[in-house]
Amino acid sequence: MQKRVRGVFERIQGEMSAGGGEEEGGRRWTKVDAGDDKDVVQGIIWDLVEPLLGGIEGPVNRLWEEHLLQPTS
Repeated sequence: MQKRVRGVFERIQGEMSAGGGEEEGGRRWTKVDAGDDKDVVQGIIWDLVEPLLGGIEGPVNRLWEEHLLQPTS
């Protein structure tokens, strides 16, 4: 199960990186080693999320836009 989950996240990472990987002002994907102490992992995640609390510039895009159902006329 864990290997399948890891595979899904690696797929998402690859697809996000295919578009250049870097957005203006930051990365689109970050790996965090969850094998560290939970307080260390929490600190790492907080350091990544905190700068986003004030909002972001530009549009928020969807993954796999082409797979969304199109409205019928």
